[in-house]
Amino acid sequence: MKKNVGKFLNLNLSGKNKKYNNIMLLEIVISFLFILFGSILLFNKTTNDNFIAIFLGIIILMEAVLNIYSFIMTNSNSLFKMNVFFSILYFVIAVLLFTNFIKFINYIVIYFGSFLIVTGIKSLINSIKLKVVREESFLIVFVMSILVILLGGLIIFYPFASFGVLETVAIFAILYGILNISTSNLLRNRVDKFLSKVDND
Repeated sequence: MKKNVGKFLNLNLSGKNKKYNNIMLLEIVISFLFILFGSILLFNKTTNDNFIAIFLGIIILMEAVLNIYSFIMTNSNSLFKMNVFFSILYFVIAVLLFTNFIKFINYIVIYFGSFLIVTGIKSLINSIKLKVVREESFLIVFVMSILVILLGGLIIFYPFASFGVLETVAIFAILYGILNISTSNLLRNRVDKFLSKVDND
């Protein structure tokens, strides 16, 4: 059992590959939290606005911390060179969520949509880097990043008159979590095929 779990988690990796794998595993954990957040919103219509703001803010803050961690732990591997910049953007969004409770419902689509667009752009940049080193998975990462950017744009402009704001955010949070889990899991399973090539590029 322990051996199978280790194989599933890629615990047999070492060096930079192991660090990258661990970062992707943390990314998957955060993605599950987005799915949990969306599920709570979707199935509990009486959720307190302050709780929603704090929950979403904490998850985005965790993403900011992970981006800083990935930049430091990988010695500025080219896939993570811009993560400090993205972590600052995530931090700003999280602070806005923590400090803007009164108007939270009016602005949640802007906050969450901005997060999705920033994340999609980060993924898009990585897909281009993967393309440069001829990594086969670049196209999947590229498509996923475009989908996330589109989700962000859609929710900001909010053309969903038949849905409530929080219901829409809930659905998009779940969709984002699923997309990010898929991308992160793909990359961690292929880390030994591209990371060294990216480092040498």
